[in-house]
Amino acid sequence: MYFIHSYKVHTDENIVATANYGDPVVAIVQKDNLIGIQFHPEKSGDQGLHILDQALKGGFKL
Repeated sequence: MYFIHSYKVHTDENIVATANYGDPVVAIVQKDNLIGIQFHPEKSGDQGLHILDQALKGGFKL
């Protein structure tokens, strides 16, 4: 996935996905119908577009 900055969310709750960039980085969080995506799905190729499509269709199964 395409990360352009070094911002990190620090949480242990509602984590959908993480990435490993030396240290684990929270990549996606979701609570009810609210979704936060830390990376740029639109710049992450087919996989990023698939994740964005899932988010727009109602989110992720936790």
